[in-house]
Amino acid sequence: MTAHAQPEHAASPPQTQPDALASARKLFTEALRAEEKGNFAEALEKFRRVAKVRDTVPVRYRIGACLEGLGQLKDALQAYQSVIDLGAGDAKDLDVVRAAKEQSSTLNERIPQLTLTLSSADARVPDISIDGTPISSGELGKPIALEPGAHQVSASAPGAEPFQTQITLNERARLSLVVQIPDAHAAPPAPPPAPGPGEPPPPPSVSPDRSRTTGGWITLGAGAAFLVGAGVTLALRESAISSLDDACPSGACPRSRENELSSTRSRAQAEGPIAAVFAGLGVVGVGIGTYLLLTSHRAPAASAVSASRKDALARRPISGAGNFSLAGRMTPAGGQLTLTTAF
Repeated sequence: MTAHAQPEHAASPPQTQPDALASARKLFTEALRAEEKGNFAEALEKFRRVAKVRDTVPVRYRIGACLEGLGQLKDALQAYQSVIDLGAGDAKDLDVVRAAKEQSSTLNERIPQLTLTLSSADARVPDISIDGTPISSGELGKPIALEPGAHQVSASAPGAEPFQTQITLNERARLSLVVQIPDAHAAPPAPPPAPGPGEPPPPPSVSPDRSRTTGGWITLGAGAAFLVGAGVTLALRESAISSLDDACPSGACPRSRENELSSTRSRAQAEGPIAAVFAGLGVVGVGIGTYLLLTSHRAPAASAVSASRKDALARRPISGAGNFSLAGRMTPAGGQLTLTTAF
């Protein structure tokens, strides 16, 4: 049986139909309008539909601009790079390619970077991942570009509990995270030496109770405020009484001002008890606040118990996260931050 050869045009892709091009142009215009209004998600979806019909340098650039508007900086950088690759050597797209290069340079500075390193050579090399994506050993010590926002860093190693932590990266942040695995055979720290014969034991430390100190200052401030309120109320009462004495010499009040003077008299009568209540509350507040401040230093026994509890909490591993410590600082503009993570 003889096989019939297929015509050459059957193997080539179908040509774009004029009506499809017209629809793509209309869709491109709609996408531009959506982008101008800040509807980047809608515009991105339409630009991508246009690209399936006619993939051009301007369409790719607009896709990059929409991704940048949505805060997807890494994807936007890739889109701009594709503009540069597609438009290289094409004179008609020279301006678009130049704009893409400028945007790429800006995005390289805005995209946050995270550098992961190990504190020392350890036989238990951890398996590290960011947002579930494994990090190879070749990526350690090198900046890893990430989208702005929250990211989960996970690590595990033989003989160590799994570790998970979440880090939030702002734009332009440059952050370093040091993964430190303590030696499993390291000896525990030696206890302090006991006092010799005849030597008095060291005095127990006495630390202030922050809650009592804070409460004392708050209560003292409230008491002082009530006392001030009592003084102001008494001053108003004396002013009202003085007005009545001036308007009603010898107790005879003019009938033309009867309503006004009656209101003044009622106010003066009410302000007396109010001032007394304010004064009482102020005295009580000042007294309680002063007592709390004077007794804010805890007894030695309570201090020792609290210190032991704090030490136990500091050594207790977080469930499913391991022990870890953080050190460093970040400047408002991004800055450098070093996190020391111990399994």
